[in-house]
Formats: sequence, structure tokens, C-alpha cells
Amino acid sequence: ASSLAGTVTVGAVGRSLEVSYYSTTSPAVELAAPGGDFRQAGGGSGGILQQTLDLDMIETYNLPPSQFGPPRADSFAYYYFQGTSMATPHVSGFAALLLQQGITSPAAIEAAMKQWATDKGTTGRDDQYGTGLINPRATLRGLGLGSALSGNLTVVGRLEQCKVTGIVYNTGGLCRLVNVTGRMENS
Repeated sequence: ASSLAGTVTVGAVGRSLEVSYYSTTSPAVELAAPGGDFRQAGGGSGGILQQTLDLDMIETYNLPPSQFGPPRADSFAYYYFQGTSMATPHVSGFAALLLQQGITSPAAIEAAMKQWATDKGTTGRDDQYGTGLINPRATLRGLGLGSALSGNLTVVGRLEQCKVTGIVYNTGGLCRLVNVTGRMENS
């Protein structure tokens, strides 16, 4: 909540990145995150895919009496869900990522998320998206945690040698080659 530094009120967006029909819209909304929206996508696939308890094994009371049995919580399945309960874990995971990068103050984590959020809706802060849609990549880069290295990369493989020029981003030991330009040569 805006009155308590380090806590965040989250709104939800669907796959179109537009605010979801069920999302809270008020001055309290600080950030938005993917929460799914069945209406935007025309059905169940518009939700957030989540592994959870297998509802067929939990909700045995929905089965015919001949198949009724005690519920089991040891079986899992994937289901699409929607809600701010789907959006909030995205923000929590993002906060954990920043914490892992060495930012230990909850207020600093909140400030970083807001500073590099992608502005949506009315320019600036608004009641639907708050300061915007969370943007972990922009935040890591903005904080200098996604350092850019450039140069030649030599890969030895089926083609014997490939020369690729591009940009390598290193975020916490994970590398990603982007903006690849150059040529491949057989040696």
C-alpha cells in the first residue's frame, strides 16, 4: 500500500496487456502485472497457466457416488486461472529477483520496480495501472545489473566455427545473445 513503503498494491492485465475487467481500479493501485483475463482471450486460455493441486482429485464430491472418495492432495495438474492472485506472484517473484541481486531494502525494491515500469493507460501514474506494468528486464538494465558486453563470439560445433557479432547481456550468470549480426563461416 502506498502508505507503507515496501508493500505494493497490484492491478492485473490480460494477454493484451490491457487492464483486466476484474482488476481493482483506484488510487491505491501502484503497479500492474499479468493476471490473465478470460474475456480478453475468449476463454480459459486467457488465464495464467499454473501448476496446482489436481482439482479432480480434490473435489471428489463432484463425482458420482460410485467414484466418491477422500480428497487427495498428492496429485498435480495445470489449470488456467485469472485474478489479482495470479498478478501478485509476478510482483513477488520480481521482488525476489531484485533481492537476489543484492537490493535488500523493501522500499528500494519497490522504488526500482516503479521507476522502470512500462507506462500504460494515461501518461504517468493512473488508477488502472499505477505507475505501470512491471518490467524486470528494464529494471535490471536500469540498475546496471544486466551488464552489456560486446565483441566476437566463437562457437565450435557442427559447422566447425561460427563467428557471430552481437551483444551479450549477463544477468546473474545467465547470458543471452541479442541483436545478432554477422556471418557464419565454415572452417
